[in-house]
Amino acid sequence: MIDPLVQHYVRLIRTHGLDEEFCYTVVTSATGRVTLEAVAESLGAGGDTSRRLRLHAWADHDDSHVLLPQQIDRAVAILEPFGYQGNSKDVLSRLSEHGEAWNTFWDVNMRSELICAAKGEPVAGRDFLEPDEKWGKDRDPFEPHRPLLAEYAELLGSRYPNGAAMAVIERCSGVHLPIDALTGELPAVLLPLDR
Repeated sequence: MIDPLVQHYVRLIRTHGLDEEFCYTVVTSATGRVTLEAVAESLGAGGDTSRRLRLHAWADHDDSHVLLPQQIDRAVAILEPFGYQGNSKDVLSRLSEHGEAWNTFWDVNMRSELICAAKGEPVAGRDFLEPDEKWGKDRDPFEPHRPLLAEYAELLGSRYPNGAAMAVIERCSGVHLPIDALTGELPAVLLPLDR
């Protein structure tokens, strides 16, 4: 039987055509609510979140990194249908300055990773297709989820390893990404390609 949370994220991936590549980051705060403006500022966009784009409109902006930050309760989820700014340890360090930042990404070349940063520095990471390949400091927040990752990593070529990685991000951060959160026009941050 498929884990219900993994199944939810498999549906999200399938519904929005994110099988080949996607970068997903969740930013939480230990002291309060994370805002879209604070995330845009940390990303180097000067706090501007006035632009709106549809999920796959990044293709119209091939001169920029397109990040789509979404307010979800007290946290912000950053969606990158193409590009991997959220996977940068420097970016995650800035985003986690007042709490934590959780990231997963995958691409067409079978590269994949889960990373956690806290209080301004990277803490741990692991390849979710090879769950025993990991790096980190003292604590590894992904270790309790290694069996789940290992179970779905065997289903290569399917959406299940990616869905399992997103489920782990939810279990670690407490932030649920609804399927319909990716529809319509979304707040967008565009960054120059040289960042």
